[in-house]
Amino acid sequence: MDVSEKINIWDNIRSLNLPVYIYGMGDGADKIFSIMALQGIEPTGVYASDEFVRGQSFHGFKVLKLREIEEKTPEFVTVLAFGSNRPEVISHIKEVAKKYKLFAPDMAVTDFTSDRLFTYEYFLSRKSEFESVYSLFADEPSRKLFTDIINYKISGKIEYLLSETVEFSDILGELFLTDSEIYADCGAYTGDTISIFCDKVNNKYKYIYGFEPSGKTFARLQKNTAGLENITLNNAAVWSESGEITAFGGDNRNNNLFTTKNNNSMYNGDSSNKMYISSKNNNKYKYSGKTTLTETVRLDEISPDATVIKLDVEGAEKQALAGAEKLIKSGVKLICAVYHRIDDLWEIPLIINKMNHRYRFKLRRLPCLPAWDIFLSAYME
Repeated sequence: MDVSEKINIWDNIRSLNLPVYIYGMGDGADKIFSIMALQGIEPTGVYASDEFVRGQSFHGFKVLKLREIEEKTPEFVTVLAFGSNRPEVISHIKEVAKKYKLFAPDMAVTDFTSDRLFTYEYFLSRKSEFESVYSLFADEPSRKLFTDIINYKISGKIEYLLSETVEFSDILGELFLTDSEIYADCGAYTGDTISIFCDKVNNKYKYIYGFEPSGKTFARLQKNTAGLENITLNNAAVWSESGEITAFGGDNRNNNLFTTKNNNSMYNGDSSNKMYISSKNNNKYKYSGKTTLTETVRLDEISPDATVIKLDVEGAEKQALAGAEKLIKSGVKLICAVYHRIDDLWEIPLIINKMNHRYRFKLRRLPCLPAWDIFLSAYME
């Protein structure tokens, strides 16, 4: 495993001694302001794509267009503060990177704290675990992608993310699907991956279970799958145990789950960071947005006959795996997201392998900047 990057992204940016502009607004930019405050790096300004610039300010900076910066600053650093899977956006980011120094910080989607980052020191502290996971992969593309992701996370260089990517249908295709599969889609969202599954098996399957905790999104899921036969949809989150849990974060793919400290349910993340989000001044404030009480289910109980499981559950993957241990031990075909939390890339493969050491593992990534949409597949031959 050739991890060649040893200089962390923020040390690299600091050493360049150039003006630093944050590209993007919103939650990602909030996180970057928080990190830069801890790192002692003062941002010069903020810019956005032309269509989003309307004379507004963000964190006290007037939001600029790229050409406004180019007119007054010949050389500067861009710090990418958002993610996208849209080809035209990715193409634009690549063009900016050709002209200027551009870094795309790796930030955990779910358990972000500005003082716990994926650094070279973090890699060294878990080197034996990373090496163990590397040895599990069944093919060279997986090993290369795994190494590229580690090098990217340390350095923030997008060149490591420009190698071959796949579509979700390709990942399904590597699982040797038959016309009698029972598919459990966990984090079914609006039905996009259910549709891809149906296309992949030419609508020949035995049964489909769909799980989506967000109420509004679940309504869209129902509408989009209304024409399918042999399907049960559950407005619930997959978890380590059946019951109820609190959800926050809105009706999108970034729904998150948490429990109170007096609840006996397993935490979705580090209990020290429960219900708190970093502010722009790196202070933590209690989440005060909309929360809902959400039903939780165990896959071993609600879909014990599943033959294929997809887990993309916004940071609750480890809890969901605990609730599917019997299925995993029986050899269910599995696709699991490994990008929501800082430890997911090494911890999830080791958890699954401990449950079933007969699995073969592959790692694949969908087109996206930064390094989101990373999926581990596990299957038995």
